[in-house]
Amino acid sequence: MQFQHLLAASRFLTPASPFSSPVDEQAFQNDYRMGGYGFAVAVMFVGFIMALSFIVIALLRPLDGTDATSLQLLRLMIGLACGLSFAALVSAPLWSMKNHKLTVFLPSFVALGGLGLLLFMPRPDGVSAIAFGRSTLSLIIAIWLISAFCRLPLRQIMTMSIAASLFNLAGLQQVGVSHLPFFALDLLIANFTVWALTIQIEKRERLLWFQSSKTQRALKRAERNINQATVINRVQNRLMQSIGHDIRQPLSSSSIYLSLVSSAARQSADQVVAANIERLAGCLRAVESTLNRMLDADVEHMIEADLTTNRADLSGLFNDLHHVFEPQAARLGIDLRFTALTTRPHLARTNESALLEILNNVISNALKYSAVRQNGGGRVLVGVVTTCDAVRIDILDNGIGIEPSLHKRIFEEGYRTPDAVDKQDGAGLGLAIVESMVQRLPDHRLRLRSQPGEGTRIRLYLPLA
Repeated sequence: MQFQHLLAASRFLTPASPFSSPVDEQAFQNDYRMGGYGFAVAVMFVGFIMALSFIVIALLRPLDGTDATSLQLLRLMIGLACGLSFAALVSAPLWSMKNHKLTVFLPSFVALGGLGLLLFMPRPDGVSAIAFGRSTLSLIIAIWLISAFCRLPLRQIMTMSIAASLFNLAGLQQVGVSHLPFFALDLLIANFTVWALTIQIEKRERLLWFQSSKTQRALKRAERNINQATVINRVQNRLMQSIGHDIRQPLSSSSIYLSLVSSAARQSADQVVAANIERLAGCLRAVESTLNRMLDADVEHMIEADLTTNRADLSGLFNDLHHVFEPQAARLGIDLRFTALTTRPHLARTNESALLEILNNVISNALKYSAVRQNGGGRVLVGVVTTCDAVRIDILDNGIGIEPSLHKRIFEEGYRTPDAVDKQDGAGLGLAIVESMVQRLPDHRLRLRSQPGEGTRIRLYLPLA
């Protein structure tokens, strides 16, 4: 336990390690010195004013030899050092920080040397050697502390403090102090204190600089990624617009040709061919609707604003959905029924392209998870009912179902229930897209009811037209 305390105490005198990157180390040193810039300016200004004040006071009211020529020259030397440093720091801060040794270390060293010379001069009458030595020692220690807050490097402070300590001890011996070992002990403790303070200041500044630098780099990296994503998105939009421009014309021509072929099939009384052509036409209309939605939508509008709605008869939309999903249901062995395929119109106020995307995702999920029944017999029912206040669309299946505790989570982007992950591939985006679309369609509501092993029922409510 005692050794642990010693190790903990030794850390105060363990110098900070430089950064592994020379570029980072140089950047830190520049910032570290700039951190002490304001303090250094203030210290040099105060030192200059104090030295000047002592010179003037000694000239106006000399007391006990305070106007001695040697003492005045000493004050002038200290004042000039601080004054020149202050002028350099104020007029050329960048140059001063680059030449920190010249503008901060050297004036501090001169001030310490000047104070040390006081001990080699005759002391004022009535002042004991011990009192004179202690006052000088206090001033020297004060300058050491100031130097630490001026962000002088540890080596410079050690050089300055050791030289000043030896100079001070020699001066104390010169004035005949009888308790020299006690002064030496005081100096030793003062040196260790100032060194520890300097080390701790630098260590904490390094930690703060590293964290700040790490955060700034992460922000710049994120900004670059955002800019890159913006450029990619812009290029993709232009590419899609170009592709869409080229695809629209063949699609339009295909619809015309299908109409001609359908007319010829009806005239030839070939009902099978006519029915298949009608199914193909429905698929083409669904593709064209999706393509138009991809190409014509404003990206910012898609993200933030509500979708525009208009009056629509849903009968044609359900016919197209039937043509799109009928082959897939037959391939999976699922009984797919559309009770909406009636002659009665179902008029709602909606966005047909968005509604088509919603129903595509819901019906696709219903077929996918009804196909996992081990004994077959998968069923999906799509129905529509017009009530007194809304048009209600129902999609029911007898698939794997969903735990009630997970009903909210399945609408999160990328989330898939454990049963779904085990039984079918997917990205977990379909229902997230559905909820996002419904939220952006005015007066549209979505309701879910599901139990494991019993299937799922989704109800979509649309406002009446």
